[in-house]
Amino acid sequence: MNPLNMIHQDFIKLFLLSILFFMPLTSASNYKGNCPSLLLNQKFFEPLKYAKKRHQRLAPPVSSHIKEVHWPFNGQSELDLIAKRFLYQNRGLEKVIAKIEIHSDPKEKKPHIVLLFTFFIESNPKKPIGFVARLIKKNRQEEIEAHGIGFYLDQTLPETKGISTYTRDFIDANFYSKMGIRKERFRADYIGRYAWAKQGYSFDTSTYFWLGQRFKSPRKKPLELVRANLNRFLKLHKIKISDLVIRNPGKPEREVKKITDLESPADFAYLFHFTGKTIRVSPLISENTLGSPANMPIGKAFMLSDPRAQPGEPYISSPMGTRFSDHSMPRWYAIRNID
Repeated sequence: MNPLNMIHQDFIKLFLLSILFFMPLTSASNYKGNCPSLLLNQKFFEPLKYAKKRHQRLAPPVSSHIKEVHWPFNGQSELDLIAKRFLYQNRGLEKVIAKIEIHSDPKEKKPHIVLLFTFFIESNPKKPIGFVARLIKKNRQEEIEAHGIGFYLDQTLPETKGISTYTRDFIDANFYSKMGIRKERFRADYIGRYAWAKQGYSFDTSTYFWLGQRFKSPRKKPLELVRANLNRFLKLHKIKISDLVIRNPGKPEREVKKITDLESPADFAYLFHFTGKTIRVSPLISENTLGSPANMPIGKAFMLSDPRAQPGEPYISSPMGTRFSDHSMPRWYAIRNID
C-alpha cells in the first residue's frame, strides 16, 4: 500500500477518535434532583410500603444504561423544559405542575432508568401531592418497555381529578413516542385494580392464578379467574348476573346475559345493576388500610373490596404466590399496547 495512503488513513482514524472523545455524551452527571427526598417526607408515603422502599434506594442514573434504553435527552435542563408544558387544571381550580427526573434502582439487574413525575399545586411547589414512576428497560425480545412501579395522587384534592389520563397521554407523547416504547405494564393493586381497568388496560395473558396453593392447585388465566371471583361475589350479595349491564362511557350500553359476556377489565369496572342498586364496601387503599365505607356500583364494589384472604376461607394464589380472597378482584397484571 502507498505510504501516503496509510498516513492519510491513520489521520482519518485519529480525527474520528478525537470527535468521539470530545463529543458530549448523555451522562448521568447531567441529571440532578431532590424530589425523591421530598416525596419520602410526605405522610402519604407511610402506607406505600413497596414504593417507599424503592424510592429510598433510588440512585443517580447510570450513563451506560441511559444509552442502552435509547434515552433521547441530554440533561435535566431538557426535562425541565418538558415539565413546563405539563399544565393540568380543572375549571376554577389551581394548576397542577410536575417535576420530571430520571434515576436508577440499584436492585434492578438490567440496564434501565426510572422516570419519575412528582406533582405539586402551582402555588406550593415544595409540597408534593403525588407521583408517577416508570421503570424503563428492555424485555427478552430486546424491545424497550415501560413498567409502572409507583403511582399516588391525593384524591382529596379536586385539582387531581382526571390527571392520571392527562399524565398518561403526556408521557406517551413526550417520552414513549421518542423512545419507541410500544408496551406499558403495571401491577394493578389497591385502588389501581379499578383505576387501571377504567384506563383501558388489558389482562397480561402470560400470567396465571392458582385456585389454592401456588403450583399445587389448578391454575387459571386472569380473565377466567376474575369471572369466577365475580360469580362468587354476586352470589354473596344475592345478585343475578342477568341483572347487570355494562355502561362504559362513550360506548353503547350492553346487557350481561352470561359471565362470558365480560371480556376485559373495563367490562368489570363498568358493571351496573339495571335498577341502580349499589353495594356498600370499604375499599382497600393501601397494604393494610381500608377507606371509609361507601355505596358503589356493582363493578366498582367488586374491584375495590378487600381482596385479602381471611384465615380458614378459600383463597386463590397470585403469580407471585400472594394469597387473595376468592370473591374479590385480586391484584392483577395489566398491559397496554401503545399505538
